[in-house]
Amino acid sequence: QDAKDKLGRIDILVNNAGTNIPVRSMKDVSVEDFQKVIDTNLKGCFFFCHSVLPLMRAQAGGTILNVSSIAGMRASVLSGPSYCASKFGMNALGN
Repeated sequence: QDAKDKLGRIDILVNNAGTNIPVRSMKDVSVEDFQKVIDTNLKGCFFFCHSVLPLMRAQAGGTILNVSSIAGMRASVLSGPSYCASKFGMNALGN
């Protein structure tokens, strides 16, 4: 609402935030680190979309661009379970 009040409209949202953790193996990743990645990559995307969608619908238009990763289509050990899960989820939000 603050952005709308200052700018008048919200025509585009670009969700481009992303983070990962150095310890990426399933056996070694902590619950806290897993949650940090989910909070930033997936929940951040959800909360921004959830905030702007009513405004975009009320003005009869707008674009949401979610910048994801190949890790959101193909899980890999290199990316780790938290990053892959967050990007798979982000892709699902955009469908």
